[in-house]
Amino acid sequence: MDTISKLQQEFDFGEGELDSNREGINGGGCALENAQETRILLVDRELLPYAWNFVLPLLETAKDHYDNYYSEADILQQLLSKTSHLWIIARTEAMGDIRCLVITEWLGFPKNKVLRIKMFAAKELSDYVPRILSAIEDWAIKNGATRIQVTGRPAWISLLKEHGYQPEAIVLFKDMAKGEG
Repeated sequence: MDTISKLQQEFDFGEGELDSNREGINGGGCALENAQETRILLVDRELLPYAWNFVLPLLETAKDHYDNYYSEADILQQLLSKTSHLWIIARTEAMGDIRCLVITEWLGFPKNKVLRIKMFAAKELSDYVPRILSAIEDWAIKNGATRIQVTGRPAWISLLKEHGYQPEAIVLFKDMAKGEG
């Protein structure tokens, strides 16, 4: 069975529902939304090796934003080791046509259970932000999240403000390369 067939078979659940057998912090493989042309999917870890080749080209479009922190191998390892989750929007007629991807991870704090959106890449960003945010927020609530945190560039402030997100902190950095500092 080819990769696209495996993905199509795995993601053939009901429209707009989570598969209750897969729900939970480490859930996956669930079709969360089925629109006319695309589906939002939380990719099951068992299918990551099959999906990775479809995801990689879109992930690489955001490389200048994550390259200081992660390699593609690091990202895949985090996804496989259950510390991160991969969400995609794919065209239903061609599952290999990934339109948007988001990587999330759980953060534990004494007073809050936080789902952090740490990576986002899309072919038409404004077309997919509302849909994928809604699916992620619903999943986060069902899994006990008290907050969602987004790590991103300053442009995210204006894009996410209309969805109820607000700035909370500023992250500063200094490169400490050899001979500096």
